[in-house]
Amino acid sequence: VNGIDTIRSASTETVNIPAHMEYTKLRVEIKDATLKSAYIDILNPLSLRSQIASDRVSRINAHLQSQKALWKAGETPISQLSHDEKKSLFGDTIPDLQGFEYYKGGIFEIKSTATPQPVQALSATPSTTPNFASLFDWRDRHGANNPTSPYYNGANGWLTSVKDQGYCSSCWAFGPIAATEAVVNLYYNRMLNMDLSEQELVSLSSGPKNGKARCGYGNSISASLYIPQYGVVTEECFPYQSYDGSNNVPTAGCSSPTERIKIAGVETFGVLPYPSDTDGLKKMIIKYGPMPGSLRSWEHIMTLAGFGTIQAGDLIYKESYDGTTVPQDDERIGETYWIFKNSWGSWWGEEGFARIITPRSNIRSSDTHAILTPIQSMNYTDADIVCEDRDGDGYYFWGIGEKPTSCPRTFCVPDEPDGDDFNPNLGPMDEYGN
Repeated sequence: VNGIDTIRSASTETVNIPAHMEYTKLRVEIKDATLKSAYIDILNPLSLRSQIASDRVSRINAHLQSQKALWKAGETPISQLSHDEKKSLFGDTIPDLQGFEYYKGGIFEIKSTATPQPVQALSATPSTTPNFASLFDWRDRHGANNPTSPYYNGANGWLTSVKDQGYCSSCWAFGPIAATEAVVNLYYNRMLNMDLSEQELVSLSSGPKNGKARCGYGNSISASLYIPQYGVVTEECFPYQSYDGSNNVPTAGCSSPTERIKIAGVETFGVLPYPSDTDGLKKMIIKYGPMPGSLRSWEHIMTLAGFGTIQAGDLIYKESYDGTTVPQDDERIGETYWIFKNSWGSWWGEEGFARIITPRSNIRSSDTHAILTPIQSMNYTDADIVCEDRDGDGYYFWGIGEKPTSCPRTFCVPDEPDGDDFNPNLGPMDEYGN
């Protein structure tokens, strides 16, 4: 009333404090507000815990509905973290997530950012090239998430399973590893689904701190550039620790790896022929496959898996049970959203993925880059690249890259790869994903 809010029984963390503890101090952090008064009413926290969580999510969803948001909130592993755990996750400073920790599905819109816009900033406006595919998602390329497709690889398609970085601020290692695992699948045109070691990048790619592993002391480009120089071993060989400074982290990786993957290098977003605009990023995703992508305002790195264009009537929630769709008069129709694979576990978001509209300047070029082939492996060579026409339309698919020598030696194999080797009615694909 009159700009004054009275909030009761709205604790987030104190509800989890054991009842036998003695309370002596209350610390309140506020932003763009004035605190008039505060008190602690010590009740039974166990009886309030589920009620407070449920009320909080209900309030968020009511607000989202009033704002005509295109996403839905719910409890997630991130929303349930304590304040200190969230600080650890983001490297000691919690950014304004605008509710992203509660994201359970839909198209999340980052409303604004205080970050100044650099020259050649990424635009969130509709693509200037009208002939881009309205949806390009590496999860469903060649029907890879369709059980009836010969390329079937579960719901994640060409990408591997969703990982969980824990409390360690190591998203900068998870983004490049997830992209590399997907590109390995695509390069060999086999669902190898390698589980590569994020810990090797955390421990070694930017150098240890005081001789111990580092959580918040790396960046995506350094991590990716480590892989072509040294390679990265498997998770089994160099397991993830999920926290800083473990005494049992090897100093140089495992001694006898059974696999070590190297990439050819990286192609940085924002450098010609891929300028820092919507079209340039779309072309990179289409040509090179999944790639690390950095959100500047949150200093958070995920893996770009594709893009889409908002259209009237689109189902907002992938796992929808309420039939909510984009209204015909929605002002966001025609805008591009980006499909990200996150590293907060599969219980967060849309089974670990998110669709995001981001404003200008919010995708950092230096930490957004493609993974380049050829791939070097201890167990596979270029002769192992599968080159087949699985839908019988006369066009072959061989994954990412130029036509390999593993293709059948016949004049009947075109030099253009099949754009959809699950659909005999679709042939080659252009640079716009059609």
